[in-house]
Amino acid sequence: MGGASDLAALATAKTPQDFVDKAASLEQLSTQDHRQIAKFGQANRILTAQRTAADSALRDQQKIAKRIKDKRSTVVATLAKQKTLLERLEAAGRNDDSASRGDRSDVDLPPASGRAGAAIAFAEQQLGKPYQWGAEGPGSYDCSGLTMASWRRGGVSLPHSSRSQFSSGPQVSKSQLAPGDLVFFGNPIHHVGLYVGSGQMIAAPSSGKVVSYASINNSYYSSNYAGAVRPG
Repeated sequence: MGGASDLAALATAKTPQDFVDKAASLEQLSTQDHRQIAKFGQANRILTAQRTAADSALRDQQKIAKRIKDKRSTVVATLAKQKTLLERLEAAGRNDDSASRGDRSDVDLPPASGRAGAAIAFAEQQLGKPYQWGAEGPGSYDCSGLTMASWRRGGVSLPHSSRSQFSSGPQVSKSQLAPGDLVFFGNPIHHVGLYVGSGQMIAAPSSGKVVSYASINNSYYSSNYAGAVRPG
C-alpha cells in the first residue's frame, strides 16, 4: 500500500471488518502493481537485449559486405594486371622480328644432343601449331604444355605449369644458358620457353599466335626475364 489515496480509503471504513477488507484489497492491488512493474522491467530488458543483438548482427553484416567488396576489388585489379601482361606479351609477339618460323635462317643455332637435343627436336616439329590455353598437344599447346611435351620426349617429366616448372630443376644464370634450358618470364612467373641457343627460344606465346622462335633479348622478354632452369 502507499500514498494518501490509500490512507483516505482506509479512513472511510465504517467497521473494523470493513477496515480489514479495504486493507486487504489495497494490498492485493499493490501486489498486482509490483508484478506489472516487474513484467515491464523484464520486457524492457528483453527488448534491450534484442536491440543489442540486432545492432551486433548489423555490424557483422557490414563487415562481411566490406570484406566482399575488398576481395572483389582485389580480383578486379588482378584480372586487369593479367590482361595487361597478356597484351604486352601479344605485342611482343607482333613486334619481335624473330617471332616467326622462318627467322631461324638468320640465326646460327648451336647443335644440341642427348636429352636436350631430343626435347629441342620435338619442339621444332611443333612450330606453327596454334596456341591454346591448357593444351599439351598434339595439335595445339600453351607455353608450359609445349615445354612439358618437349622434355617428355627427352625422358624428363615436368608439371603442366610455368610456375611449377620453375621449381623442377637447378637454376642457371642467364650467362650460362645452354640449349634445352627452360627460360621463364614475368613476376609472378606466367610464361616459359625452351631455350635453343644464340639468345633464341621456341615458345607458344599467347592466344592467336603459333609455336614460334623468339629472342629472349627483345625489349619485352629482356625486361621480364625471371630466370632459367635446367631439366633432367
